[in-house]
Amino acid sequence: MEKKKILIELEKLGHWFFYMAIRCGGYLGGRILLIPVLSCYVLCSRKIHQTLSHYLVKRFPEMNRFQYFISTCRIVAHFGTVLVEQAWLEICKTASLQEDPADHHEFELAVAKGKGAVLLMAHVGNWQAVLSQLNTISAHIHILMNMNEQAAVKHYFELQNKDKPFTVIDINGPCGGILTAAAALRKGDLVVIMGDRLTTGHPVSGIFLNTPVRLPTAAYMLAATAEAPVIVILAANTGGKHFQIRIWDCFYPEYKGRDSREDMLQECAGRYLKALESYLQEYPFQWYNFYNFWAQ
Repeated sequence: MEKKKILIELEKLGHWFFYMAIRCGGYLGGRILLIPVLSCYVLCSRKIHQTLSHYLVKRFPEMNRFQYFISTCRIVAHFGTVLVEQAWLEICKTASLQEDPADHHEFELAVAKGKGAVLLMAHVGNWQAVLSQLNTISAHIHILMNMNEQAAVKHYFELQNKDKPFTVIDINGPCGGILTAAAALRKGDLVVIMGDRLTTGHPVSGIFLNTPVRLPTAAYMLAATAEAPVIVILAANTGGKHFQIRIWDCFYPEYKGRDSREDMLQECAGRYLKALESYLQEYPFQWYNFYNFWAQ
C-alpha cells in the first residue's frame, strides 16, 4: 500500500514538471521534456516492450527485433504527444489543434432523427479530442465507462476547472449502467462506449488481426433495444497539431429473435473489428491498448 502511495505521488510530481514545462515553453516545452522522459522509459522498461509485442507481432509479423523496438518507440511517442497536447490545450488559453475535414453526414443524420445513437470508440489516436468536440452537439452526451478509469478524462477537463461536456455512467453501478444508458437513448441522447475493452457483461468472439478475441456487447444490445444506430467514430493525429475525427462505420443492430441474437452480436463485433483494422492500416502506431488484448 505504501509503495502505491509513493508511485501516486511520483506521478503527481511528474505531471507538475510537465505542466511547468508547458506553462513556460508552451507546446514546444512539453515536447522537449517528453524526449528524455520517453527515452528513459523505452530504454529501461522491459514491460512496455513485452506489452506492445502482443499487438506488434500480429500487425507486423515480418519485422525483426530492431524494427519492433523502433515501433514500440513510435507508439509510446505518439501516446506521449497526445498527453502533452491535452495538457497544452487546457493550460494555454490560446492553444488549439487543427481538425482536418471529414465527412460526418451519417452522424448528423443520426442525431437529427432524435432517436439517440451509440458512439463506439476505441483507445486510438487523440480519442479525448473527440470528447472535447462533443460540446458542439445539441444532444446530451453520456459515457459508459469504468469510474476507476475516469481520472484520465477528469485530467483533461479539470486543468482549467472546465465542465465536462458529458455525463459519466459507471459500469460498476446497477446492471452495469445499461439501464441508465438505455434511458438516455430513449430520450434521444448519445451514449459513448469504448468497444476495445472487455470489463464486465456478456462477451462475443471475433477475429482481429487473424487472431480470436473477445469483445463487449453492451453497445450492440443497447442500440438494438433502442432501435438506434451504432456509429464507429475514431480520432487520429494526422501530423503536427492536426487531428481528424472520422466516421468509420454506421450500422443498426436488430433483434430478429432470441435464437439469432448471438449471430447479430458477432456480426456487429465483426464490423467494429473491421473498422478498427482499417484504422490501424492507416495509423498503425496510434492504438493505446497497453495489455494483451487477445488474452481477455
